[in-house]
This record gives sequence, structure tokens and C-alpha cells, in this order.
Amino acid sequence: MKLSIGKKGNSPKDNVILRWGAGYPATDNFDGKYDALDFRINDELDLSVRGSDGTLYSIFHGTELKSSKIENRIVDLEIKKLEIGDYYFTSKVLSKITGGNIAYLYDKFTQQTFNLNTHCQDDCIYYFNVNNDYNSKAENRFSVIFNDTRNLEIKAEIVSLFSNIINDNQDFIIQSNSSLNNIKWELVDNLGRNLKSGTFTTLIDNVKYRIPGGFLSNGCYFIKLYDNNNKLISILKALKL
Repeated sequence: MKLSIGKKGNSPKDNVILRWGAGYPATDNFDGKYDALDFRINDELDLSVRGSDGTLYSIFHGTELKSSKIENRIVDLEIKKLEIGDYYFTSKVLSKITGGNIAYLYDKFTQQTFNLNTHCQDDCIYYFNVNNDYNSKAENRFSVIFNDTRNLEIKAEIVSLFSNIINDNQDFIIQSNSSLNNIKWELVDNLGRNLKSGTFTTLIDNVKYRIPGGFLSNGCYFIKLYDNNNKLISILKALKL
């Protein structure tokens, strides 16, 4: 898998290669035959894989993946020279990921996951923003996780936005396709900030419910829904125009 990072408006990008090949005696530490160390240029955006011992790689070849039923490893990424602005990740699967495994890019700041198994083209890009918040520009903000051990108990399709485009400071309208009880909601912006929260005592099948938008700036927003055990069950994305 090839991962690339870039900053909007700038042409230079940086890349890493991640492999977990079957039939190779590679370890999760540095192997001169399979791995390549990262030699960063101090003044440029730099993406690397961070090994468990702190070694930084531009090519990381780990041990063979187990079956997706038991595989849950996490591979940490490190990004140097993050400055305030808008950035993006793209990925490309160079060869089939074995064992039915699904790899996700995990953004610790926004708590979003992005499926990396797809051969990404222009419409398969993860955008993110860096601001003055320390956690927003943390070098360890991102990792690659397998099979998303934070699996949602309820699929996102069960609760949907009536429209994912919000105009004129209108409320967000959600609709459930099944009856649910004690559902907590949070309205979060693209920087991961919690703007509003509340609780629905009951969501009735095919009934529309309002989440107050208020006077929001134009941008991308997320509605996070939790069950009564505070487990994340759905993330809905909307644009405010």
C-alpha cells in the first residue's frame, strides 16, 4: 500500500510504502533486505512509519497478516512539518491485502476512520485541517489500524441525514430506519470540536428528528450518535453552504 500526504496549494508530497507480505521472513523491526529508513528533509513536509522501537521508515515491511477475525494491529505514522492549513491523504493498494483484512487510516484528532482498501483516485481522498490546537498538529495524529476494533454496533445506514447539504442555518434533520432508545448526539466540526450535544429518548422508525444547527459557518460537520453505553454507533457527515 502506498500512502501519500500533501498540503492543498503546494505541489510537493511525501509518500510511504507499507507491506505485510506472505512468504517473506520480514519482522516488525528493521530488516535491511525489506525495509528502507526515512531520511527527512528538514524544511519539507515529511511522512514516515514509526516502528515500535521509534525507528522511522519510508518503506515498512511487517510480518504476515493474520486472518481478519483476529488481526487488529496498529501501525503508527509520523508527520513532520505540519503547519496551519488544509491537507490531504491519498492511498493506493499495490497488491491485494491478504486474509480479508481491511486497513483504515485513523485520525486521532477527529476520531474519523477512512477505508484504505479502495484503489483511490481523485474522489477517494481524506482531507484534514491543521490549526493552532496542539492535538491538531501532533506528529502522531494518524495511524493505520486493521479491521477497526472500534466497530460500530449499528450500521451508519440505519440512521441517516434527510439531506447532507444544510443551507441558511437550518437544523440538521436525521431519520432512523429502526426504533432506537436513549441515543446521544454530538455535533462536531471538521476540527473535532464538540459544538453541541443532546439526547433523543426515542427514535421511531421513519420519523424525522431535528438537531439544531444554529448559526454555523460554512464547512463540513459531523453528527456522532452514541447508545446508552456511550458506544459510538454512527457518524453522519453534512456540509453547511
